[in-house]
Amino acid sequence: MEIVFVFILTGNLILAAVTIYNFFTAPLVKGNHDPNSKKLSISVLIPARNEEERIGKLLESLSNQTYPIAEINILNDHSTDKTVEVVNSFKSKINNLRLIDGKELPTGWLGKNWACQQLAENTKGDFLLFLDADVYLENDAVKSLATILSKNKLDMLSVFPTQKIGSIGEWLVVPLMNWILLSLLPLRQVFVSKNKSFVAANGQTILINKSVYGKIGGHSAVKDDPVEDMGIARAIKRNNFKMMTLLGDKQIFCSMYKDFSSAVEGYKKNFYPGFKMNPILFLSMVAILFTIVLLPLVGLFFSDLFIWTLMLVVINRIVVSLLSQQNLFYNILLHPLQFLVMLYVGVISVIQTRRKGLSWKGRRLA
Repeated sequence: MEIVFVFILTGNLILAAVTIYNFFTAPLVKGNHDPNSKKLSISVLIPARNEEERIGKLLESLSNQTYPIAEINILNDHSTDKTVEVVNSFKSKINNLRLIDGKELPTGWLGKNWACQQLAENTKGDFLLFLDADVYLENDAVKSLATILSKNKLDMLSVFPTQKIGSIGEWLVVPLMNWILLSLLPLRQVFVSKNKSFVAANGQTILINKSVYGKIGGHSAVKDDPVEDMGIARAIKRNNFKMMTLLGDKQIFCSMYKDFSSAVEGYKKNFYPGFKMNPILFLSMVAILFTIVLLPLVGLFFSDLFIWTLMLVVINRIVVSLLSQQNLFYNILLHPLQFLVMLYVGVISVIQTRRKGLSWKGRRLA
């Protein structure tokens, strides 16, 4: 029992230490703007495949930006719903809005990667702001991104938007993304360290220098990678370009899913592939995390010592919830179920990836 306690205590001390470090140092998209910073020519690029329910909110938020945007290009990726009609309804409100019809998907490409590549080839701005259709922005968000990139002389930045979570099913899955990010990675090190292992990116929001994008091969360099955002970030770090990964805070938001089923579908396509690990090592990591964060609950029935490990678990959940702008009550209440889901999704992510059975929006990711 003492060996188990020391193992659990050590694990939770590490997780708590990383999250506390992130609480004080994690880069946030704040509204601190430098009026003297260089104005960037930014092209907003949005791949859209059957996004009629969400893309209107993004376009409305883009129409209210306080920073001049060179152009807003949307690629219609063979949508079968009313995406085109929704986009066209904004043309009278957004003068520089352009809708591009996507070409047929070539062999060897994944859908989103091909859509982004086509968008990048049809731009006039010097900087490319890739946004997913389920993202939406506060009025000063683009200004904040431009200021952060200029002030820190970055070649690329990426943002993990604040997730807007509705159903209980979503609460069982969506918070796990930020928990893993903020419990395992000292986020500021993506910017300050040259160590290639300190890397994270989210394709929902990426702002990148177009010249640098071309030098690393653009999306063609990751054309068959289901976690293309991490592939681009790794190429940035590998080529010694400067990047920063931030949290969306109260500036950039995202509504990713509707329910438990869609959340699991979205999460499993990124979970195992995103780590680029041997499957045995990946499953071992997931099992260790599962044990570390859940065993303190069981351990209380055997020893009062486990109250200390449970306190560390609670501290970890409080800090991650605050950084993520998430409801602490839900994350504490659903804590055991969330990590059962993490274990489940980890296993099926490995199985379906190895069997080339992953799909998204009607397309195979293999």
